[in-house]
Amino acid sequence: ATRLRRGPRFPVAAISQDFIKTTLRVHAEKPVQFKVRAVVTVRNKIREDFRETMLKHLDAISDSIGTRNVVLELISTDINPKTKSPKKSNKAALKDWSKKSSVKAERVNYTAEFIVDSDFGVPGAIAVTNKHQREFFLESIVIEGFVIGAVHFPCNSWAYLPGDTPAGLRVLREKELINLRGDGKGVRKLCDRIYDFDTYNDLGNPDEGIELTRPTLGGTQNHPYPRRCRTGRAPTDTEDKFAWLRDDEFARQAIAGVNPVNIERLEVFPPVSKLDPEMYGHQESALKEEHILAQLNGMTVQQAIQANKLFMINYHDVYVPFVDRINALDGRKSYATRTIFFLTPLGTLKPIAIELSLGPSSGSKRVVTPPVDATTYWKWQLAKAHVTHTCLHGTIYIVCS
Repeated sequence: ATRLRRGPRFPVAAISQDFIKTTLRVHAEKPVQFKVRAVVTVRNKIREDFRETMLKHLDAISDSIGTRNVVLELISTDINPKTKSPKKSNKAALKDWSKKSSVKAERVNYTAEFIVDSDFGVPGAIAVTNKHQREFFLESIVIEGFVIGAVHFPCNSWAYLPGDTPAGLRVLREKELINLRGDGKGVRKLCDRIYDFDTYNDLGNPDEGIELTRPTLGGTQNHPYPRRCRTGRAPTDTEDKFAWLRDDEFARQAIAGVNPVNIERLEVFPPVSKLDPEMYGHQESALKEEHILAQLNGMTVQQAIQANKLFMINYHDVYVPFVDRINALDGRKSYATRTIFFLTPLGTLKPIAIELSLGPSSGSKRVVTPPVDATTYWKWQLAKAHVTHTCLHGTIYIVCS
């Protein structure tokens, strides 16, 4: 029988064989970092305008001091088992952009260097961030330094079909698709890469005239197509820019404008002033039946009053005490006004007469009626302008100034 030898009398550490194998595996699998290089080919524009030339010089200056540059990032086709996200390299800026900004060649090559792990895998995509103010035409990128050899990225086509996309690029391509689709909101900007669509609803120019209005093309049952890239511009302003010249708009503002509570139903014609005659003199109205009779659709004045067809905006009594003081100011001319409105069968108001009165010192009054020729047209417009101007807040402003 074999006899066991007695060993030395001091503690001996017992190490599990599994622990030794695990430790050796960890040391063996520890990734080693190495350097790879990207060669980026940019095609120059043949002709540049003044703005593009200035932006190119500004980009060269900002790139030289490191505030704005072009940044690249390698993305692997493999997934990081710890983070469950694509493996990525460090971000690297293109070198010598400012030095080569004056090169006139058709194509210019720039380089960038990355530090990647040995288990990085095959690069499947490159994220390019342009922080310059000016766009550039990126033609191709070649990655050198991997064991598999040079990896070429032509920038004019996709590298993979959707079904063949590696696991490391699927999430990125889904985000890219969301960005390209957009959310259908907001105005498209030059920096956007969104290709959402809309109907052709901007073919006409109704602002320049009703005859330039065009129907919407697309989006209907008969003509669902074609479509255009959506711009997100606000709808065309279809309001008439000269609507304020029309009598119907002037009457509309009488009940929806600055001081709509001043309009009242006419009960007595001609209107009677409530001012003290001893202080302001006799303020008899210059309005006569012949001024408005032709505008009453065959009715007499009394019939129109009884039918509640006549209304008035009376700035006369409020304004008369201030007219002389206002007109005494340099460059200020004003009237106290009374405006008579007729309620049409359409339910809208129509101005039919405007009385303009000066102060007590003058006592001059005149009545302006709707125009019949070019001269009376502009007199009528000026009379309406005085009515619009003679509101309470305008009086206070003029007197205080």
